[in-house]
Amino acid sequence: MHDWMEIKNQIDQYVVRLSELHAIRKKCIEESVQILHGELSANWSIWKEAAQQEIRRLAPDFDEAPDAVYPVAGNPPPAVLISSDGSQIFPNRHEIAPLALITTSRIRIDYDRYRETPLMDSRARIFLQEDFNDRLGAKREIAFEDLISDERALEEMETLAHLAHEPFSKNRDTPIIALSDGSLILWRLAERYERDYEAAIIEKYIAVLERFEQSQIPLAGYISSSNSREVVNLIRLVKESQRSDWLFSEQENDPVVTDSEIFSRVLRKGQRSTLFHSQSKIILEKYGDQRISYFYLHVGDEIAKVEIPRWIASDPKRVDGVAAYCLQQSQIGGGYPIVLSEAHEHAVVRGPDRETFYRLVEEALRRRGADPRYSSKHLRKRVPLT
Repeated sequence: MHDWMEIKNQIDQYVVRLSELHAIRKKCIEESVQILHGELSANWSIWKEAAQQEIRRLAPDFDEAPDAVYPVAGNPPPAVLISSDGSQIFPNRHEIAPLALITTSRIRIDYDRYRETPLMDSRARIFLQEDFNDRLGAKREIAFEDLISDERALEEMETLAHLAHEPFSKNRDTPIIALSDGSLILWRLAERYERDYEAAIIEKYIAVLERFEQSQIPLAGYISSSNSREVVNLIRLVKESQRSDWLFSEQENDPVVTDSEIFSRVLRKGQRSTLFHSQSKIILEKYGDQRISYFYLHVGDEIAKVEIPRWIASDPKRVDGVAAYCLQQSQIGGGYPIVLSEAHEHAVVRGPDRETFYRLVEEALRRRGADPRYSSKHLRKRVPLT
C-alpha cells in the first residue's frame, strides 16, 4: 500500500518550489524582453557581428532589429496544401525477428477545388539492418534504431517532394504549399560522428530540397512547442556584456527560457517575427545553398517556429505567403495546421498496429517452417507474475 500522506507532502513541497521557479522565470523573461527591445535591437548590427563570432553557444544571424514585427495576411489565395509525416516500429531484439517498419503518410488538400476528394493515405516499408549496408560502407557502429530514424526523415521529405511534383500538380495555376512537421535541419546527424554515412544522408536530403527550389514550390518546416533558445542566446550575449562579473556569476544556472516564451511577449496573434538564419555547424558546413532561416509566428494558441530554405527567405513576398498559409492552416485546424494533423493521424503506429505487425511476421515464418519463438524476457513482459 502506498503512503499517500507522504506522497501528498511531497506534492505540496513540489508545488511550492514550482511557484518559486515560476516567479524566477517570469522575471527572467521580462528582463530578456527588455534587452530585446533595448540594446539588442537598438544596436543590432554590432550584435549581429558578435553573434557570428559566438562559439560557446548557438546564436542566429539576422538582417535587421531582432524585435521587428510583421503582420500576416489572414486570407491568402486558395492553394493546394501538401504534407507528409512518418512513424516507425523500431527493431527489438526480444521480438521474433529483427525487422523495422516505417509508415509515411501522404496528405493533399486542394482548397481551390473543394469537390475533389483530398488525398489522405499512408505507405509502409519494411527494413532489415542489411538494407543499409551500402550506405554504411565498412562502418557498422550506428544502431539499427538510428538508421531507421534517419531513413524516416528521408522518406518523409521524399514523399513530400513526390506529392509536389506528381502529375496532379502539373499545369495548374493554383499555388502549392508544402508543410513538413518539424525541423528542416537534420539535427540527429550532427551527433553521429560518422562522416561517410552523414555525407550519404545529407546528399540525398539536400537533393530533395533542391527539387523544391528548382520548381519554386514553397517548403516550410512547422515546429510546434519549440524549445529553441537561439534568440535567447543572443540576449544572453548582451546580458553578459552588461555584467562585469558574468564569468563568476550564476548565470549559467538561470532558468531555461525559450525563444517562444520571449516572442509570446513580443508578437500578437497574426504577427510574425523578423527572419533569423541558423548558424548551426551542420547548416554552415553541409547544406550549401540550402541553408535554413526561420521566423516565429503567433497563431493564437501558441508561438510556432517556421523554418524555410534560404531561397524563400530571400524573397519577402514568399516569406509573407508561407506565414499566411501557416496561420490559415492553424486557424482551420483549431490551433495547429490541419494538414499536419492529418499527416500525423495517417502515419502514426499505435500499440495494436505493432501487435498486428509481429503477428503477420510470425505467421509468415510459420508458413516457411520456421519457429518464431519469443524471448523469455518478452514473454515475461506480456505475462505478469501475479
